[in-house]
Amino acid sequence: MWLVPAYCVAMECGQPIPRNACKHHTEAVSSQQLISEALQNSAEVGAAFRKWKSTIAKISYADTLPDPKLTFGHFIQQVETRVGPQRQRISASQMIPWWDKLRLRRSVAVRDSLLAEQALNIASIRVAEKLQSALLDLYLIRETQTITRDNITLVEILETVARRKVSVGGSAADSLQAQIEINKLRDDLLSLEQTEIATTAHVNAILNRASPCKVVVPANLFSDIESRVHSIDSVNLLEVNPNLAYLCLEVQRNANLQHLVHQDRYPDVTLGVNWINTGRAIANTKDNGKDPLSATISINVPIWRNAYSAKEREAAQNVLVTERHLAQQEYTVEAELANAEAMLSNSQRQVQLYLETLIPEAEQALGIIQEAYESGSQDFERLLQSERMLLYFKLEYEKAKVQAAKQQVRISALFGNAY
Repeated sequence: MWLVPAYCVAMECGQPIPRNACKHHTEAVSSQQLISEALQNSAEVGAAFRKWKSTIAKISYADTLPDPKLTFGHFIQQVETRVGPQRQRISASQMIPWWDKLRLRRSVAVRDSLLAEQALNIASIRVAEKLQSALLDLYLIRETQTITRDNITLVEILETVARRKVSVGGSAADSLQAQIEINKLRDDLLSLEQTEIATTAHVNAILNRASPCKVVVPANLFSDIESRVHSIDSVNLLEVNPNLAYLCLEVQRNANLQHLVHQDRYPDVTLGVNWINTGRAIANTKDNGKDPLSATISINVPIWRNAYSAKEREAAQNVLVTERHLAQQEYTVEAELANAEAMLSNSQRQVQLYLETLIPEAEQALGIIQEAYESGSQDFERLLQSERMLLYFKLEYEKAKVQAAKQQVRISALFGNAY
């Protein structure tokens, strides 16, 4: 059974952090700290938590008896009896449902509470997955900025070489080409800065912070994500997937509700007691002025069989719908896992390819071509082409790295281990 995390206790004990508070906006934080902050401040998680608490409260009264009924009657015209005139009557009664109804009502209430608890878990996983994905996007943007700045520095060095060749009679076209390349890279950098602002605002929205708050990408973001994936190596997906667990509980709840509906065919019993206030008779008779006391029992007669049958058919169809939905969801979840694992494998292969082969070879090729250009055996266009290839490989490496981490987050979420 899923255990309620510490952030839910914080929700119950205190108020969420105000939206304009920039918590951890300058200091380094761990991935888990940011996830905890997002879960504690999330309106979606907070609503699911309150819903769960309300369903727990419902359990305590789900199997209680209806309120007893107390009736008072006054005889406007007193009825004369042998023992005296009847003045007032007081009746008390208690309706007792068919013996299995209260148990089934409590069972349905318990299932509703478990459903609300699982809905809280699903909402928490969704927020944690959304936050980690947004942090990965922010990491990629900032790494792309760093690579672009390094590339600008590299091209500036190449432009210096080109200008040096101009001073000894070379063509000025090479220097102009380098300046064009630098301006293009600077424009890309400005676009990345605007994208960073938008992505930072998105992260702050998930954290329930004000948009200007600075976001520090945790240094342990990738290692934390990877550790969650490694912790689920021997776990059966169909046993722990949060959505499947929710549907299983829904099937059980609807089955209990079906049994409860069937109880309408059986009568409820009402037990009561009547007391009549009697005055004294004029004649001195036996039991003169004695107040009569009587016990009553009544049952309702369930005669509307067509209505009961219709309710039972409705309940049975609800059970069938959730069972079919559960069966379909099992295939869907397995397909999502297969897709995520395939994309993860492909991204990890690309990461290894770029890191161990393509980037080192591109750096080596750039150095060789630069030497050849300085000696006059290669043109500047070939040098720029080699520089662009190195930039492309570095960016693709970071994209593959982030894509692999996102698939690991998705796999963790499928196994209910996203936070």
